[in-house]
Amino acid sequence: MRYVGPRHVVIDDQPADVSFWEPDRSYEGQTVVLVGGGPSHATCADTLRGHRFIAINSSCRAVRDIATPADMLYFTDNSWAEFHEDLIRDWPGPVVCSNRHAKARLGGLVRRINPLVLTDWIGVPSDYTMASSGHLAATLAVLMGAVRLVLIGFECQVVDGKSHGHSDYPQRNDEVFEDRFLPGWHYLGPALLRRADVINATPQSAIREFRHLPLAQALRWQVFRTGAPLTIDGRQYTIESTP
Repeated sequence: MRYVGPRHVVIDDQPADVSFWEPDRSYEGQTVVLVGGGPSHATCADTLRGHRFIAINSSCRAVRDIATPADMLYFTDNSWAEFHEDLIRDWPGPVVCSNRHAKARLGGLVRRINPLVLTDWIGVPSDYTMASSGHLAATLAVLMGAVRLVLIGFECQVVDGKSHGHSDYPQRNDEVFEDRFLPGWHYLGPALLRRADVINATPQSAIREFRHLPLAQALRWQVFRTGAPLTIDGRQYTIESTP
């Protein structure tokens, strides 16, 4: 693999596809669950069955059996894709990344987004929009029309000695939470809330920018495009409870 510019990659002397995918509006008016890699994601599959979600990195293992062609797998790091290409190939829905190396190697298996476009659209500096795959996935979901985001697996701290709900990363006291992830949510959170309703359904989460509800309760509320009282990004919605 040879890099001949920010948008040009050559593999075996042949140009590789590193084009950007333009996000569609397939989440228009919907609730989308973001499944992060924190400890609580490991047992959420039964509750999530039948709901639209985006699995982030290795959290996809926990929800693979309930995933449909409408559910997204998102990752940022090329190193993750190199070690876990089997997870990408096995995913039934769209696989989206922001990494040109992964796009060049995997071709049509993945869609590549331009994170700078997301950053400009949301109006938050890239240090915060790109603080983690979860931050980018949240911004992408709202850009694609989601009017509610529900977070699970976003502890952003060590809980009972665990920083992750899987074994792909070492369990550790990771300073990245304090140094990058939490400041990212602090600055990105208000911009998301101007465009969507955001619920943090993660037990023992260190993220304080969003209201907390248990996952099952958060998913009992649906958003309908029927008028006031909720206005999000210039559009009006009514929130109603389902049985």
